[in-house]
Amino acid sequence: MAVTNFLVASLPAYVQENRDTLIKNFALVGTATRRRIGLQTGIKKSAYLNYLDLVPTLQDGSACGFNPLDEITLSQKSIDVATVKVDGEICPETLLGKYAEYLVRVNATENDLPFEEYILRALTDEINKKIEKLIWNGDTTSQSADLKWVDGFLKQFAADGSVLTEAIAAGTTAYEGILQVYLAMPEEAIERGGVIFAAPEVFRAFVAGLVASNLYHYAGPTDAAPEEFIFPGTNVRVIKTPGLAGSLKIVGTFADNLVYGTDGENDAEDVDLWWSQDDRVFKYQVKWNTGVAYRFSDQVVVGTFAAKPTVSCNLCGAGE
Repeated sequence: MAVTNFLVASLPAYVQENRDTLIKNFALVGTATRRRIGLQTGIKKSAYLNYLDLVPTLQDGSACGFNPLDEITLSQKSIDVATVKVDGEICPETLLGKYAEYLVRVNATENDLPFEEYILRALTDEINKKIEKLIWNGDTTSQSADLKWVDGFLKQFAADGSVLTEAIAAGTTAYEGILQVYLAMPEEAIERGGVIFAAPEVFRAFVAGLVASNLYHYAGPTDAAPEEFIFPGTNVRVIKTPGLAGSLKIVGTFADNLVYGTDGENDAEDVDLWWSQDDRVFKYQVKWNTGVAYRFSDQVVVGTFAAKPTVSCNLCGAGE
């Protein structure tokens, strides 16, 4: 019981010292996908993405005069966010003999036992996984407790007739399908930092095809398990996207075209963990604003595999 008594006394310390870092982790930075796309803060309920489209016109400059022919269009697109929270409680007795004993082993003295750090780290990791799924698959008409809060990218794309689409035939390899989307991407999207988002299983099939074809030397990062790969012969990055897990859709655009919206400027985002003397349990609450939108419809290509992509093996004369 000495361990339990220590936990009750010290619990707020880690949260108080690291509150800003914790909030940034789940509300702002999040997963690798959100670190790639654009961010707009200060959204309480809804806001506008303001963007400018300028088309310059070349004219004869050999004579005096002024003849404005350039077309400048200021446009707006709404981004809506939902305020979402997570509430939970933990009975300390259920941790003794399990999680807490591990912490005692790695922290020999009571003064160095950051119990709340492990709870908050696990909690923010799991919240980030849910946000990742929500921003891609969110649907306000859904009955899912996790996906009903906002419309995600896929639903927004499906409702937008200006978004470019590519039907990828059954029997197509992941490499071929991603190539098809790449070739359909507008040049402007590629020049502005083209990316292609793909489900982890599609990404694995893509990388396996590169290795089988001896194209793995085109890799961008050199990690043992890369999260992204430069498409051979291009500057476009193919990004493993957990939020698309189970989906046969891949999305090509430039990264900043997709925008994640949140507040980040006041108490709309918060994390709290405390000891409830009345109930004799730890309680926690995490709250944040979340939503997504995109700027240019005609800079988005959505490719849909008709069936699970295959993996080619060009050099070994076999496929699967």
